[in-house]
Amino acid sequence: MKLDIDIDILLQRIDLLSAERGITRTTAFEQSGVGKNFKSNLSISKPSAGKITQLANYFDVSVDYLIGQTEDRGTKKPALTESQIDLNEIDPVKAELIKSVLSMEREDVEKISQFFDLLKKS
Repeated sequence: MKLDIDIDILLQRIDLLSAERGITRTTAFEQSGVGKNFKSNLSISKPSAGKITQLANYFDVSVDYLIGQTEDRGTKKPALTESQIDLNEIDPVKAELIKSVLSMEREDVEKISQFFDLLKKS
């Protein structure tokens, strides 16, 4: 899936976040896994949602911040990690659910939480 974004804003945000880390844009591209040629590829086509997500995860900001949809960085700080839970001591179905939730983006977890709230009410 390709995102409809302003490439200039994306690059400005990447430059800002890279500068805060004391690295170059190219280093950020390499370390994030999008590839050192990411910028030159932007002249050919819009980046995929996957590549933008990789960069957002690398910089620990939301995709919306990275593409200029918000000024809120939406820094992701997981409330719980798999290492904090002994998955062997709970029901296997619940353990799989926990593993799935821990690997999701924050906004998806919030949607699932809202769904669970609805289930509890019914």
